[in-house]
Amino acid sequence: MSKILWIDPVGTDLFDQPIKEFLETAKGPETKLDVVSLARGPMHLEYHYYEALILTDTLHAVRKAELDGYDAAVIGCFYDPGLREAREISERLVVTAPAEAAMHIA
Repeated sequence: MSKILWIDPVGTDLFDQPIKEFLETAKGPETKLDVVSLARGPMHLEYHYYEALILTDTLHAVRKAELDGYDAAVIGCFYDPGLREAREISERLVVTAPAEAAMHIA
């Protein structure tokens, strides 16, 4: 069974359940999917400053996902905040984000 963690890099869990319900329609039956948001931070990432605010907590969430045995983590924001940094600290965890993934498909 694969385990994937979707990290919503905003400081509210308001969207966790709707995101999970949507993603559940696309995953395989043998895939476990969890959705989390950050405990603190802005409600959106419309400014570069806001991206800087969430970087540390996003990286901690990625590292925790690896330690908790997840196979992959998705930084769930089309700006891909912290994607390069998250890959640097991951030893075996696959880390991706929507913008880069979409560019590869396009």
